Amino acid sequence: MEQLDGDIWPHSDFDSYVVQTSQALRKKPIRSLSDEELRLAIGQQIGLEWLEWLVRLALERLRDDPLLSGDFFPGDLLQNVLQAPDVFWTAHESEREAAMVIVKGLDGHDLPPSVRSAISRFAAKR
Repeated sequence: MEQLDGDIWPHSDFDSYVVQTSQALRKKPIRSLSDEELRLAIGQQIGLEWLEWLVRLALERLRDDPLLSGDFFPGDLLQNVLQAPDVFWTAHESEREAAMVIVKGLDGHDLPPSVRSAISRFAAKR
């Protein structure tokens, strides 16, 4: 992301998983991000101008496995995708429709409460 947007973040000595991982993933090619890095980048809104690419990549992966997980629980990547800012979903109808297809495919699945809540909020915005 740093190469694409030219925004080089200064090194932070703040020793937290989120800060250290966020800085490291901005140096990686978007396609090489792990599921956890993708979850984190979308959830922390790192590189908002690249959110379209991040969400598209996440949706590609979620089509094959909707409950794909980063490091926390099944569906944590989907949860973060669905919680992308409303302005993103308004401007990207095809991605919204792709997300809805994924969500509809989860009917009847046993989902973590936070994922079920994210799905409800996402579907209600329609």
